[in-house]
Amino acid sequence: MIIRLKSLFILISIVGINLSQAQTIQINKENGPAIKYYLSQDSINYPLEELPLFSFLWQDSLVFSAGNEGMHFKDSLYFYIDTLMYGTIVQDSLFTRGIKYQINISNNTYDTITIENFVPFGQGDEHIYITGDAQWSLAKTKLFLPGKKSIGVILPDNAWEMGYSSILLDDELSLCAIARRTDVTKGIKNRYQSYIFPGGSVTYDLYIEEFTGEWQNGLKKMFQEKYLFDIETFDDTLYKRNDLKWIRNSYLIVLQFAWDHNFYDQSAD
Repeated sequence: MIIRLKSLFILISIVGINLSQAQTIQINKENGPAIKYYLSQDSINYPLEELPLFSFLWQDSLVFSAGNEGMHFKDSLYFYIDTLMYGTIVQDSLFTRGIKYQINISNNTYDTITIENFVPFGQGDEHIYITGDAQWSLAKTKLFLPGKKSIGVILPDNAWEMGYSSILLDDELSLCAIARRTDVTKGIKNRYQSYIFPGGSVTYDLYIEEFTGEWQNGLKKMFQEKYLFDIETFDDTLYKRNDLKWIRNSYLIVLQFAWDHNFYDQSAD
């Protein structure tokens, strides 16, 4: 089931352009949180035809942030699904490594709800994205490519809930984005799902960056260069030590632990 939000209440505060890199996205306030255009680092305007800011699974129903009716506006954008959930979306104007939004979704019901598969730009057959597969497994995250069969991917242990997406802007420039779950209040963090108790909430940080060239460069940008935005820099001093150079070409290592009695019995030695 696909739901176009009509009752989820979200507050969006658009704080303006990221002055350090001159990147910004314009949110359409008439049709839900939809991206109207992207202004690149080179100050080029790319229309995006109402691209959803995000999508997620709510109680196994796919919810898109764009394509909504009955919107109400004041200084910011509000939208809602009945009175079941409400939330906030706020841009971090001090962030200097791309574009960053913080998105909070709260449970306004008397029952526990499940939220999972939070994907920037929304799940869609027309672009690349990473999220959990519908069928449960211990490692169910998959990479979805337009026109191709999905393939399983292994994410860092602290990032199983991560959603990733990339879209083409022109023949050379693309946008990539990741969403990271940062907090759950009055709820339970599962490997992929967030179980939100009545009055509880889940918070995501959504990061958007641009890249050039083939689609794999978007993955390289977010995973290798940005470290999933977990840290700003990585100390690779040990890796670069001359006496440890051997590890760079050792793709298979067999480790044996002295306390593993399947291989070594210390009492019989």
